[in-house]
Amino acid sequence: MTLYLRTFGWVVFNLVLLVLIGFGVHWFQRRLPLDSLLADPGGRQLQTLAASVAGSLVSTPTDRWPTTLESAERTWNVQLTLLRPDGSRVTGSPAPIPEELRIGLADSRIRAPEPGHRGPDGIPRLPPPPWGHFAAPPAEDGVLYAAVRIPVREDADSPQLALLVRIDPVRGGSLLFDLRPLLVAALVVVAVSAAVWWPFAHRIVTALDRVIAVTDRIATGRLDARVPIGPGGEIGRLGQAVNQMAERLEGNAAAQRRFLRDVAHELSSPIARMQMALEVEGPASGAEGSSLAVEIATDVAVLRERVEELLAYSRATEPGRGPRMEPLDLEPLVRTAVAQELGSRLRTEIEVPSPTRVLGDPQLVQRAVANLLRNSLRHAGPEAVVRIGADAAGEWTELRVADNGPGVPGWALERLGEPFFRVDPSRDRKTGGSGLGLSLVVSAITACGGQVAFRNADSGGFEARIRLRRNDAAGTGTPGRKAVG
Repeated sequence: MTLYLRTFGWVVFNLVLLVLIGFGVHWFQRRLPLDSLLADPGGRQLQTLAASVAGSLVSTPTDRWPTTLESAERTWNVQLTLLRPDGSRVTGSPAPIPEELRIGLADSRIRAPEPGHRGPDGIPRLPPPPWGHFAAPPAEDGVLYAAVRIPVREDADSPQLALLVRIDPVRGGSLLFDLRPLLVAALVVVAVSAAVWWPFAHRIVTALDRVIAVTDRIATGRLDARVPIGPGGEIGRLGQAVNQMAERLEGNAAAQRRFLRDVAHELSSPIARMQMALEVEGPASGAEGSSLAVEIATDVAVLRERVEELLAYSRATEPGRGPRMEPLDLEPLVRTAVAQELGSRLRTEIEVPSPTRVLGDPQLVQRAVANLLRNSLRHAGPEAVVRIGADAAGEWTELRVADNGPGVPGWALERLGEPFFRVDPSRDRKTGGSGLGLSLVVSAITACGGQVAFRNADSGGFEARIRLRRNDAAGTGTPGRKAVG
């Protein structure tokens, strides 16, 4: 079944359930005996209304009784009629009198309260039903009628009057109906609706969360991630499509790595033979021959460097070759990388505390530092200064490698670390390398569980920040001396 049909089905089911609950509550209230409506609390409400009207009529001249009843009608949202015991109207809204009320008015057993019978608040209290008030069954239009004997007379010799109350269930239903059951019913409806929708929504959200988690892993390079395939439908097909995409990406990436590795291996041997031949033969006679030999030797050296970068990149990104994680000290590792890559060709300032213990693969971390130093040597210029520092914060140690060269254009910072990306798209050996150096840094540090960020330093130049997990609970050691090379 499709997601659309399932959602539509749940909506229809929920609506039908709500309608049935509402109809059941309405049917139950309509089938209640009217005497139960006039009991607690409806009877108290009706008693309060009658006592309020009676108190106003007693203290008001008879010619102003219509105004008094109109004011009470607006207050209580009902229609009021003042009746004699024979059912004739004294004043108030003209309304038909049900036969049951005419019989009740003439029944001598239904008595009015004594004038002196008052409650603690001074309001006249009416006797409980059926002696104080009585009602008729609902009319065809649903209107309810109730009558109350009140201690009011037209004159000294006339009998006590009765108050006819005509109640519209829509406008004045709260006078007789207790709203608390309706509130409870509403809460039950909400609870039932939530119970109906929760499993359905939970299954959909959980399935989508699994798909999102897998796509996030694929986006970070984990091409072996797969979505657990559930039942059919749109979400199941989505998971299947994501898995197919991941399989194709993994196959393409594996094919690319094999191609790079095979090409690099095939080129390594002839390049080595070319270098050996140049060393054996020596420079050709004459200035022109010597210059050409030097040019060829330089090109061969550059070519060998590119091939080595391709081999290193293919090994670093090959799945199944996990890093050899172990505790290591950054300070001697950084000095070794500086000695091997820069020597005395660039001025370096090392401010790495000793010891600065982190967790990582020594070969991968040293390769990452070496590539950053090589990048500074290539792009910052012969007069540049390379500054290397480290400090710890929380569970991480941050190693910073910065130079005071020209830096990188802002638009290119986000793409640094992508394989074969070069700020200068030309392939001339004087303008840069193969575009694999910084991608090797990213792949090596990521394999060690760390993070890499590239930015332009505030003081000018390019800066790379490597974050690795600390390996000691006490933090970094005492700051080492500042080394300048």
